[in-house]
Amino acid sequence: MNNSGVIFFMTLVIVTFYYLHLLNVKNNRVSSQSSATRYPPQEVVEAKPVAENWEVSKNGYWVGQGAVKGHNFDAPLAEGMLKFLQSEGCKTILKLGSGTGAYARFIKKHDIHVSCYDGNPSTQENTEGTCGVLDFSKALDLSPAEWVISLEVGEHIPAEFESVFIQNIKQHAKNGVILSWSVEGQGVESSLSPQPGHIYQEVDLIPGVVNTAYELSVVNGTHSAVQFLLSSDDIDFSRDQLRLLVELRDKIYPPEVCPLLLTVSQGKHVSSFDLPHNFTSKESSIQPSTYHIWAKTICIDVDRIPTAEPFRNKVQISFVASTCSSHSVQFRVILYHYRASLSLRLDGESTNLLVAPTTSTFFRYDWNEDGNAADTIIIKLEAEQDRDRCDEEKCNCMTASVQSLSCPVYDEVSTMRHSGYWQTFSSTAGITVERKELPSGFFLILVTEFEDAVCRNKDGYDSDQPRGVDPTAITRYDKSLQKQKQTIPSGLAREKSVSIRVQKMLSYSEYVWPTFFPLIIYVVVILITFVVYIWFHRENVRRYVTSNKRPVVKSFLRSEKYICSSSHEVDGWKREKLESKSSRYLWLLITVAIFYCIPVFQLIINYLGIVYRTGEQDICYYNNLCSLPLNKIMDFNHIYSNIGYLIFGVLFIVFTLIRQRTMEGRRGFFVFQIKPVCCSLLDTLPRRVEYGTFDQYGIFYSMGFALFMEGFLSASYHICPNKANFQYDTSFMYAMAVLSYVKIYQFRHFLYMNELMAFLLLALVLTCTVFGLFSTSLAYKILLSLVHLGLVIAFQFFLLFISRDRDSQWEEVPTWKQAWNVLLELLGIQTNNDRPNLLLKHHPNKSLLIWSVAWNILLVINSWTLVYGTNFATQVLYILLANLALYVVYYCIMKVIHGEFEGFFSHGIRNPTLGCWIYGFISLLFWIPGLYFFMNPLSTWELSPASSREINESCNLLHFYDNHDMYVHAYVQLSCPTSSYRRHTSMTS
Repeated sequence: MNNSGVIFFMTLVIVTFYYLHLLNVKNNRVSSQSSATRYPPQEVVEAKPVAENWEVSKNGYWVGQGAVKGHNFDAPLAEGMLKFLQSEGCKTILKLGSGTGAYARFIKKHDIHVSCYDGNPSTQENTEGTCGVLDFSKALDLSPAEWVISLEVGEHIPAEFESVFIQNIKQHAKNGVILSWSVEGQGVESSLSPQPGHIYQEVDLIPGVVNTAYELSVVNGTHSAVQFLLSSDDIDFSRDQLRLLVELRDKIYPPEVCPLLLTVSQGKHVSSFDLPHNFTSKESSIQPSTYHIWAKTICIDVDRIPTAEPFRNKVQISFVASTCSSHSVQFRVILYHYRASLSLRLDGESTNLLVAPTTSTFFRYDWNEDGNAADTIIIKLEAEQDRDRCDEEKCNCMTASVQSLSCPVYDEVSTMRHSGYWQTFSSTAGITVERKELPSGFFLILVTEFEDAVCRNKDGYDSDQPRGVDPTAITRYDKSLQKQKQTIPSGLAREKSVSIRVQKMLSYSEYVWPTFFPLIIYVVVILITFVVYIWFHRENVRRYVTSNKRPVVKSFLRSEKYICSSSHEVDGWKREKLESKSSRYLWLLITVAIFYCIPVFQLIINYLGIVYRTGEQDICYYNNLCSLPLNKIMDFNHIYSNIGYLIFGVLFIVFTLIRQRTMEGRRGFFVFQIKPVCCSLLDTLPRRVEYGTFDQYGIFYSMGFALFMEGFLSASYHICPNKANFQYDTSFMYAMAVLSYVKIYQFRHFLYMNELMAFLLLALVLTCTVFGLFSTSLAYKILLSLVHLGLVIAFQFFLLFISRDRDSQWEEVPTWKQAWNVLLELLGIQTNNDRPNLLLKHHPNKSLLIWSVAWNILLVINSWTLVYGTNFATQVLYILLANLALYVVYYCIMKVIHGEFEGFFSHGIRNPTLGCWIYGFISLLFWIPGLYFFMNPLSTWELSPASSREINESCNLLHFYDNHDMYVHAYVQLSCPTSSYRRHTSMTS
């Protein structure tokens, strides 16, 4: 143990020594690199000695650790600066000239981030590692801070570097500067420029008057400033809209000449701009545009107007202009009444205005001014041009923003997306605002973008140069409100005329009737369905019972040997096997739905969070003119409109359960009694359930569940519709089509289609669809068209000619290995005399196969012509539904060919055939308008957000539903009769 302890102690000592050695080497290396990089040795050599270990560089900074003797810490000054910075809400500070770092450390203790620098190469040692090293006589490129502090530094900078030092301070300060500069005779060590008077440039300060134009000029080294002092006695700050306009006199302004720099300060807000403002698009085909006019609507925060003298009830607005040009720049400035009122009114007259990229404007809306009349409003924006004309002329792109009722207002192209929420538009837009989100009111900001690419897809940029508008005039009034028709020509490129209208929308309490209205319709449809279900069965039973004869269908007389023969009897073990396989469809579909819904919710919640965090309403493709919110859900009405899918999906499952429970336990009897769970009024219907095809209820349950999931995922899609999630409900539309194929085939065949193969086929369709959405390759689409035709031939051949029942003596059924030869025989390319009985079954199907292939060739041609502009997923859905329709028609035709339909009027209204025709007529009655609304959407992700808003329309049913919702309701109301039609067809089969 003693030896082990000694070894451990020695090892610890060696490791500690080695670690300290490495740390020392690293520090020396960093120190040497820092000194060598920032300060060449000759600058330190040329430094002049001041005291022991204290020298002064030729650039003015102190050198050496002894320089700490020349720095002092003034506690009252530090506390005063801290209180001031805290009152300004300052969070970041840049201190140029750190000394010992005492001020920086003091301010850092109060949760303010401080970046500090000094020219002394020993700054890190002098400030205990708090500050870094920089040469202030050279241009700096640092991260700007809210405030810049420089105490007693400027007098040490040589005169030739003074302008660089001042520029470093100016360009790094966002809000303001705290600067101290010693004067001559103060006795500061090594003071090279002690007189601060020459650092102030000449400023021409003019007291401004509202509605008066000022002709000014400025040159390098001078400033022109106009200061307006506004009084509440002359101006109603809460209503009047004041606008500051600056116009260059010289319209021919060489781009290489220094521009005119404009700065406007009012209260705590400072905004700046440059004239002429040149904009160059990223697209080379768009010519650059130049703007010589800049206008800004003044935002006055009425809650922060001074109440103490001498500025009681007064607002000060300062305008400063400067330039680096050596030639005089002439311009005109005016602060005028832009509009009689800044406020918008609910259900008032439309407000019309002109907006350009450099002349943005905003309005205010106060809920209290409308007498608490609305909890939710919609702001409708529309270009003066009609939509068709706007498309032809390529309407100038605009951005509308809603921001809280507080100053400053972010009303420039580069800043308006930093606050509130916003959306782009070309001709039409609608912004829904809730009182609970902005209880104090809000500002509506409008600005025209510099280019239309903001409103269009990346491949949809305009190729024409921005169009100009005829020069307009701004009429102003003098202080006495007497009309002096002085005009200020604008002639701005990309001016856009817009009308604004504020309308009330339904409140939460008014949602009750629109939400119960479809439920009432659904209940009525469900009751009618049950009544029709009971009444039809009751009439049919009476017909069978009164005859005292065994009921026989005509088709049974014609082909009883293969309908009731023992070869088609389903044994118990085989029935249980089929039931087990059929139920797998439902469980497999449920599993797929669970795994499908998890990423759906993740993506939807993520998109919704982005919308609320950034305020970008271009992410979700709503019908903005009919979008009713509910808490955090922005489009509740379109989400709720899918409830019909859910109701009829459940109803489909309930009907299937009723039928299954009715049939169970009746096997082995010649006669059984149909008694649904909900009703016992039915008489006895003779039927042998052990004969005929087996009803695969698992597929029925799957169809009901797929209908339910279609509505559920459609509602999820409408939470935030966009290109990334549109296929949610479309996927289960594909599933419904595939399940319908399988079920219709099962109506007439014992052949069982493996559920794994069915869902594998569905997965392949979805995979090809996704690649088709993101691929623009012509070769890929041609390949898919060829694969489509090949699959059609293969599956039609499978459905029509291949079976596992090989015991029947009336047909011969080939296998897949013989498929190719049989297909050639059917097409007449070759014959096989060994198959004389092949034509007995295949004679009517030979032409059907040819018609099926021809039908799909027409579909392919149609997808390349009429519907080529639609997205690839819709084209695939169109092909699936068109083939499903063909299969249904084939099914009905084959029942007529085999005589399984009774005469149309042989038994009057009680005829099952008449019921089928009625169901078919109702289907068409709902499907035709439903398809029309489906093919004419009110928003689409295939366009840009602004282009999608051009097809938005207002709510037209109960002020809650639009045409898209009408399509949804028409479809789900049709689901119940369609389901009854399918069940009835299954029974007659």
